[in-house]
Order: sequence, then structure tokens, then C-alpha cells
Amino acid sequence: FFDPCFQLIVMSKLTLLLLVLLPMVLVATSPSQECIDLAQPPSYVSMFSDKTPMEYYTASVEASQRCCSWGNSSEPCKCPISSWRFFTWRMEKWCTKFRSCVEAN
Repeated sequence: FFDPCFQLIVMSKLTLLLLVLLPMVLVATSPSQECIDLAQPPSYVSMFSDKTPMEYYTASVEASQRCCSWGNSSEPCKCPISSWRFFTWRMEKWCTKFRSCVEAN
């Protein structure tokens, strides 16, 4: 139907367009370093885990939906100490900081 040369030109232009636009999409959806840092557990936890910082971030976003007062999950918080005063005090502070990370994505 089309000339093979024309198809090659069109495909090369589409490839170039994807190479230009794809990094813009990835940058727009990736969390800031501050958000990734907020999601990291203490070093004594992470030293025995093979999770990446992004895996911790993803898990923190899911946990924030369950455990933070502004979360919209129907599931309860899974942390066994979620009823302890120290936990709720500390979690409220973390939730306040982490909320902007969740809303940005």
C-alpha cells in the first residue's frame, strides 16, 4: 500500500517522538527524593531486605491509604501496634509529611 521508504521514514519519526516524550512522562510520574526518603524504613530493617527504595515507596503509599486518617482504603491498618499511643503519634506526623507525596501521584 505505502512505499517501503515512506514507511521507514514514518517509523523513524515515530520512534524519535517516543524517545523524546517517554522521559518526560517518566519524570512527571516519579516521586521526589524527599518522598522516597520518607518511605524508607530504619537501616536495621532495610539491611535484611532485598527491596529497592521504590518498592518501599510503593508499599508506603499503600499503607498510607490504610493507616492515615485521610486514606480512602476500606481495609484496616495491618500494623499490630496501630492502637499504641506512640504509634499513632508518630504515624500522624509521618502521614502529614507523606500526604503531599501521595497527592502528587
